[in-house]
Amino acid sequence: MLERHRGVLIADAVGLGKTYIGMGILEHYLIGKRRRGHIPRGLVICPAQLRDLLWQPKLSEYNITSTVLSMEELGRSNFNWRAYNNFDIVLVDESHNFRNPGTQRYRNLMNLLATGKRDKRLVLMTATPINNTIWDLYHQISLITRGEDGYYRDYGIRNLQAFFRAVERGEAELFDLLEEVAVRRSRYDIRRRQEAGERIILPGKGEIRFPERQLEAIHYDLTRTYDGFYAEVATAIEALTLVPYNIEQFRKEKDREAELVIERNNALIGILKTVFLKRLESSLAAFEASVTRAAEFQRRFFDILVKEGRLLDSPHYRKILAMEEEGETADVEAIIADLPEVSIADYDISAIRDALENDLRLFEGILRRLEKIRGAEEAQRDGKLVAVKKRLAELLAAGHKVLLFTYYQDTANYLYNQLQADAEWQRLAGNPQIGLITGDTAPATRAQLVRRFAPKANAPELETAEPRPLDGPELNLLISTDVLSEGQNLQDADVLVNYDLHWNPVRLIQRAGRIDRLGSPFGKLLIINCFPEEGLEELLRLVERLQRRIRDIDRTVGLDASVLGEVITPRSLDELRRLKAGDRTVLDELEREAELISADEMKLPLVLALQQWGEEKVRDIPLGIHSGKLGPVRGIFLAFRARDRHFWRFYPADGGEVITDKRQIFRWIQAEPDEPRVAPDMAKLNIFELLERATDEIFQELRALSVRRRIREKMYSLNQRFYNALAQRSLFKRDTEPLEQEIWERVRRVLEEVSLRPFRRDEKLKKLLAGFEATGDRRALLEGLDAWLVEHDLYRDITPPSKLEQIKREDLQLVCWEALL
Repeated sequence: MLERHRGVLIADAVGLGKTYIGMGILEHYLIGKRRRGHIPRGLVICPAQLRDLLWQPKLSEYNITSTVLSMEELGRSNFNWRAYNNFDIVLVDESHNFRNPGTQRYRNLMNLLATGKRDKRLVLMTATPINNTIWDLYHQISLITRGEDGYYRDYGIRNLQAFFRAVERGEAELFDLLEEVAVRRSRYDIRRRQEAGERIILPGKGEIRFPERQLEAIHYDLTRTYDGFYAEVATAIEALTLVPYNIEQFRKEKDREAELVIERNNALIGILKTVFLKRLESSLAAFEASVTRAAEFQRRFFDILVKEGRLLDSPHYRKILAMEEEGETADVEAIIADLPEVSIADYDISAIRDALENDLRLFEGILRRLEKIRGAEEAQRDGKLVAVKKRLAELLAAGHKVLLFTYYQDTANYLYNQLQADAEWQRLAGNPQIGLITGDTAPATRAQLVRRFAPKANAPELETAEPRPLDGPELNLLISTDVLSEGQNLQDADVLVNYDLHWNPVRLIQRAGRIDRLGSPFGKLLIINCFPEEGLEELLRLVERLQRRIRDIDRTVGLDASVLGEVITPRSLDELRRLKAGDRTVLDELEREAELISADEMKLPLVLALQQWGEEKVRDIPLGIHSGKLGPVRGIFLAFRARDRHFWRFYPADGGEVITDKRQIFRWIQAEPDEPRVAPDMAKLNIFELLERATDEIFQELRALSVRRRIREKMYSLNQRFYNALAQRSLFKRDTEPLEQEIWERVRRVLEEVSLRPFRRDEKLKKLLAGFEATGDRRALLEGLDAWLVEHDLYRDITPPSKLEQIKREDLQLVCWEALL
């Protein structure tokens, strides 16, 4: 796939060793592809914590030279992507973080890939390529295609975006694309291979197997925990107006555009209310911090609006929402000082004051109840903490090592401080060593804590590697936010606790994958989830109402995916209910769905044959081999190949429509080794006539694809704007200078061949068009665009010659056929 398409998506399940695969690919290209005068260069892009804890140490240990960049560096607006666009291979770990094309990190990566060295290879690695919708996958694959939706037209996918729309409607099979772009093995696939006799060996660990997962729930009474005020809080949250986040609803005169803005802002308010509820379920500490910040902002906002005429706009709203979701401390004064100015005469100030005062009364009422609860005994103040402390003490005293995840930094700090301050709990738990990791933890400290918690999993694997001493005693309990939910090796632990509900259960797979990995020394792992016994349904119903409203608005006016973040669907809430009931199948289902369709079931029979017979005997099987068996349907299956292309066709006996879906055909023809075979009657089946028909159809299919490929794709809108502006006869009169005509010819070819979609937000291109619209100077536009294309190294033929046109009828070979009787 890497050689054929310049890119591959490795979507193996959590804990199956994607890092080893990635290092093997880097080694192949960076060491195996060296030649005189050329030393290949590699670039690894990953989350910051994986750069320091995983990739740099592993690459150093295995002596693989590669530059490592963090996604956070890539996301900076001043990131110099041109300095990295001539690498030979780019590997992106946890590539699902590039599912949103509206982010700066996505744009910088696309620019890096779409410019410079034409044939650079791209390796995307993630266990969860689909977090919300299939469009998460589309945006990642668009990195491989460099934004060219017609990239896979040789393989029957004329337009990638249209193909995904068809998949969304149930009119196309995602498998048709994944066969070309993705490698994926699930835990189920690995178990089947192991059951068939395949041995999986990891360096320094020998043969390994998966541990068995066990689910446990810690129940606590949400209503009693919060001293009976939960219903009041939920009602108060639902009643909030949150004026600063939708000030447009108080504009005196509203046009259609203002109404659309109001609707969008109402959806954003729903998201913020959902955040309040999520933080309430997490811990009183997280909820109180959120309410306090919101009340402070509302108080200051009205004063600034009236005195200085400043208004909260969309970018600042998003900034506050992001900080609230992550639990960061917002600098209220700095945010307000940076707000744009407005005319307060356009707004109903009296109505704004009334709404703000009502919200502040609601916030103050909540804070008073919280103050009262803070003075109560712990059992009344926080029944959730009491229940978790009791179970943790039992586990730690019994010698288990525990990894505890919470979504919010405020909750992590609260829990850590409560455990450290409780001498009696410390005694019951055997005086454990406790570590804390949040977004505020420095990278070096984070690396130290990870090694102290999992010294075996993070020890060098090569005997020649220098062992790294621990910077303190070994940890028994590690409390962490989701900064450690991706890519870490923490399988020294055999217990994982989810302290709060994660509203997108797919993320639970990533958390579990920190300890549930190939190479775990344990036969069984315990995954514990905390659930409120009373009030959960009320909480979920309120979240459901808010999310339904958000979805309705999205369907009506459309919302920005970068604001929506992770979507909470009714199915997600149902999965949380099933987890609460102890349904262990949920994790397996989520894992299978998050990791796409697997083709491993189709490869397993070949793997078994290679194991049992040996590669030489398998290679000696002659072309054209045939057989017959009783099947679920009647008909003839034929398999052809032509160079690197393979074609499967199934002709139903009743003369129905020809089937080309490989997954469907495989299910019909698969058979156990001892299944009886039936010799087909070749004359009765008219097999030779059918072979001729199949050959004709496949060749015609190839010719049709080849013809469609020569039909130029519709220009991307930005290309079309430049083309229309420049392709004017007045620019190229007979007395036009030859050099000017030469520049136009090469600019025209790029506009026709190279989509400018990856650069649609490029400031220089915007200025070029704006300058032309202001002056009408086509020559300046031509020279400016020419210089921009040179700067971005886009003067190249990015459309490789089609291999389809090279395939002749005689290239088609019959691999095998089978009659289903």
